[in-house]
Amino acid sequence: MTYQHFVSSQAHTIGSVESTLRSICYILPGRFKDAEILSESVYSSLKLIGHYHDSILAPEAIRQQPHAPTSFNRYTKALLKGFFYKKIAYLLTAIRAFSVVMEMFAAKRSKEMHEKVTMFIEVSRLICRLVLLKLSKFKMILHSQLPDRDYDITKLQPQSEQELSWTGKRTAKEHLSVDAMYKDNADFNPSMQYLLSKAMVEPSEDPLNLTSELTGNRLFGEYLYIFRPLAYLLAIRYYGKSSYKPWLLSLLLEVYSISTSYDLKSLSFKEDVKLLEQEEIGKRMSLWIYYLLRNPVYDTIAKPRLAGLAEWTSTKPLISIIGSVINDYTPLWENYHFYTTGF
Repeated sequence: MTYQHFVSSQAHTIGSVESTLRSICYILPGRFKDAEILSESVYSSLKLIGHYHDSILAPEAIRQQPHAPTSFNRYTKALLKGFFYKKIAYLLTAIRAFSVVMEMFAAKRSKEMHEKVTMFIEVSRLICRLVLLKLSKFKMILHSQLPDRDYDITKLQPQSEQELSWTGKRTAKEHLSVDAMYKDNADFNPSMQYLLSKAMVEPSEDPLNLTSELTGNRLFGEYLYIFRPLAYLLAIRYYGKSSYKPWLLSLLLEVYSISTSYDLKSLSFKEDVKLLEQEEIGKRMSLWIYYLLRNPVYDTIAKPRLAGLAEWTSTKPLISIIGSVINDYTPLWENYHFYTTGF
């Protein structure tokens, strides 16, 4: 039995295990020595394994749980058809997933190693994003290069028990078998599945047209957004963590980058900014909350308030877990750069 067959036949179990391990990772930090390294290692591995499982289960999930794909998934799947784009996208995903883990191991070695590894990771991420920008013909870099899981893995039935489809040799298209039309049970109705699979087809619009080719100020703004993490890190090395200059530099670069997609007179998006790009800009703006966890704002404003909240909740029933979580995670966002980068 191959691993792919095992995943297909035990999808619901795998989904439960993934969910359980992910929950455990949230409560591990602070429980014992190096618990945060174990937690991040497992959590990062789950991210990559989850994407691999999706690549196996997604076709079957579409048949069992027919649904119209999201614009984000349509777009990312279209881009992944490019051979080199796919390789770089998976490489960037792996680097992002294990950035914190690599930083943690480097920090245990020495401060000098910590600084070198952090710089190496930021440069690697920068290069990957620049290559993806070029390969995508200068389209906006989204928050993730791989499709989201848009199905319930715990409700997938074993593929081996159904044998509901066949693939045409000439067209390579999948079709529902005639025998499947006569099978029926409470959880899975092949007849309804067949009708839904025909009704819920992808829109005729080319998925690659869901974002526009960036030019002029918008392209310059995207370059600034891509270079911002490295510029922030270099500024910290030069001015130090206690200086406001790196913090302000990073924030100003982000604000200017996003402003290139806005009509400043009407305070609305420009006409050429498509819906998927608007959603991505919204996600980028939501990450501004990380600026509260970056020095010197963190030490002067956020840290005293978080400490006070942790102390207040620690003596209250039911909500005492909030104080425990704050105390457990405080050393992580204080000592590790990639815990608060957000991009």
